[in-house]
Amino acid sequence: MRHNKSMKILKHKILPIILLPFLLSSAQAALYKTIDKNGSITYSDSPAKNAKELDLPPIPLIHITPSPELDLSKKTSPKNGESMEVEYANLMITFPRDGETTRSNSGDVSVALSITPVLSNADTVILKVNGKEMRRGHSELLILPHLNRGSHTLQAFILNAADKTLISSKPITFHLQRHSKVSN
Repeated sequence: MRHNKSMKILKHKILPIILLPFLLSSAQAALYKTIDKNGSITYSDSPAKNAKELDLPPIPLIHITPSPELDLSKKTSPKNGESMEVEYANLMITFPRDGETTRSNSGDVSVALSITPVLSNADTVILKVNGKEMRRGHSELLILPHLNRGSHTLQAFILNAADKTLISSKPITFHLQRHSKVSN
């Protein structure tokens, strides 16, 4: 009994709502509703015996006008294949945190960055550990492999295609603990 009630709700209430956008995709198409002797409702775009044509409201149109303070006609574009340089407002190391101790027996340390605006495909992130470049990439999440245990200074940089530094993060210090083998 409960199943039949759920099916009726599905057929009578939910199914028409789901199907309506697909059926309204053609502006000139008519929609017909047929109820059989068992009370099952069928919607179709072609008339059947005892079908009623549904009188549907017109499809609402949304008109979008450009913002008055935004002038899209004055776009500046790069010259002769050059890419537009992004002005980064923020580059921050969010993991590991400054002063934090992290443990990794393999010595691999995940580094998470916060970059505003989003990193351009033309730009590269560089991670320097103790002043030495350790990783290059094009992501806000990079892994530093096989670091030795101890304290490390970490700084991130974003470079353009010409290796010009666009922005650098504040350096942080983190401490890495690794498993130690004791020999007898």
